Formats: sequence, C-alpha cells, structure tokens
Amino acid sequence: MNKIIIGTASILSLSNALVKDTCQKGSDAECARFGNYMCCAKIQYTFQQDFQSFYGCASRPGIAATGGVIYDDQGFSGSWSCAEGIALTTSTLILALGVTALNLI
Repeated sequence: MNKIIIGTASILSLSNALVKDTCQKGSDAECARFGNYMCCAKIQYTFQQDFQSFYGCASRPGIAATGGVIYDDQGFSGSWSCAEGIALTTSTLILALGVTALNLI
C-alpha cells in the first residue's frame, strides 16, 4: 500500500511541476517569475523511443553551456533553444521602432 501512495505522490508532483514550468511559444515573460535569466524554450527530446516536444521555462546560461544539446548517460537526447522567444522579442522591438518612426514623420 505504501508503494502505491508513494508512486501516486511522485506522479502528481511531477505533473504539477510540469504544469507550472510550461509556457506559451515566444513568451519569455511567463518565465520571468523564475528569474531574468530564464526563457520560454522549445524543448525536444527522446527517451526510450518516446519523443516529446513542448515549450518550458529554462535557463539561458544552461542552454548556452550545453550548446543547446540534451544528452545524458541515461538515454535522453534532443535539443533546447530560447531562439523563438528572442526572435519574437526582436521582431516586436523592430515593429515598435518602425511605428515610432512613422509617427515622427
């Protein structure tokens, strides 16, 4: 009985953590609650032939340190990148500058 309770608690805590750490594509602001070094990363990995692809809050320094590659001795492999959030931010900035320039004319 104890094994069932521990197993259920582990599954519930894992799913709860995943819900809190997920984000919408391109929304680095959602991850700012964890620190200004965080971004909404596109994460794709395979573990035991199970492919997963989602957006989740991740550490920019962590992604940079790994070169965007996910790999370990346990069988995880894949990639993660903040690029889409950064690209969206850059596009938004360029759009805002363009609108400002038009208003000055």
